[in-house]
Amino acid sequence: MKPFVFILLLIALIAPRHLTAQQAARATVQGRVVDAETGQPLPGAHVFLNASTRGTTTNAEGRYRLDNLPTGSPEIVASMLGFETQRRRPGITDTTTLDFRLHPIVIKLGEIVVSATRPEKWAEYLERFRPLFLGATLNAERCLVVNPEVLDFTYDEDRDYLRATAREPLIIENRALGYRVYYHLQEFESMLGQVRYLGTSRFEELEPRNKREGRRWQRRRRKAYEGSLQHFLTTLFDDKTLKKTRKAGFNVSIAPHFESDPGVTIPARSGAFMKPASKPGTHLLSFDDHLLVVYEPDLPASAPSGVPGGSSVPNLVEYASWITLNNGPTEVDRFGHLFDPYALTTFGLWSRERLADMLPRDFQPGR
Repeated sequence: MKPFVFILLLIALIAPRHLTAQQAARATVQGRVVDAETGQPLPGAHVFLNASTRGTTTNAEGRYRLDNLPTGSPEIVASMLGFETQRRRPGITDTTTLDFRLHPIVIKLGEIVVSATRPEKWAEYLERFRPLFLGATLNAERCLVVNPEVLDFTYDEDRDYLRATAREPLIIENRALGYRVYYHLQEFESMLGQVRYLGTSRFEELEPRNKREGRRWQRRRRKAYEGSLQHFLTTLFDDKTLKKTRKAGFNVSIAPHFESDPGVTIPARSGAFMKPASKPGTHLLSFDDHLLVVYEPDLPASAPSGVPGGSSVPNLVEYASWITLNNGPTEVDRFGHLFDPYALTTFGLWSRERLADMLPRDFQPGR
């Protein structure tokens, strides 16, 4: 069996999804956004906590203020049409001043191409792009790319290589979860079944048509969170024995022969997958081989509980996820935020969950 591969990226699917009462946000970030070349203020620039609903726009003097942010090193983004997006990760405690100097996007004269029509196969490439970017889930079927015209594609048939760029932020209307997502696409590549993309995102809650739709969105959001990679990493963060992780419903095994038989596993007897890191509030995620993770509450009633070591589990493949570290131990914070965007490769269930199943980092499953 060769499960579908997805190189999971920081902004698409590993945005932290909830805050507990003890981890409630308390910090404030404020500052100015100016033109890096002229020093003039940029009114109307967006400043936001990456992958969250927390954001604002600058006033006439280019000033902004963001309250109720998590302390630590969250990623703050400043963006404005016509300027390069800037991402900063300051150490935030109480009140922090953070100024941005945005550089204008320069288009060389030789790069300007005027055309009344798109490339002949643009629509075909768009259809390829949608499931690769949004995912292959029921939630993805209820998502709409509002402004696909900002996309440009490059395709190499010999390598089955698709590259996408966006001239403006992509606007995604997610009618499954009730969000409008503004996604600043920085990189997107797909080749031979492997996908990777990188960007920053800003969430806005949609207005439900009625109370019934609002309740449906809340149920779907909780379902999207439960059993997700973010749920797993957040639970694993302070768990030295795996008891907390197992109690949350995750069954964790080691798959030492992933390439030849990913269903053959050894029970994970130690919870030492997280080790203290140098930065406060962060740990190092560290393990060998591949981890096989099954979220047992998602299993059908007829399925056997757990993943017994040394046995093959083809009947559980639909509910199984595998992860491996690409470059050794990697930093993760208490919200399940991986600092390296290319730290993990996922296989199986988690590889199919992408932007359509992404929740803002300030999502609280208990609400």
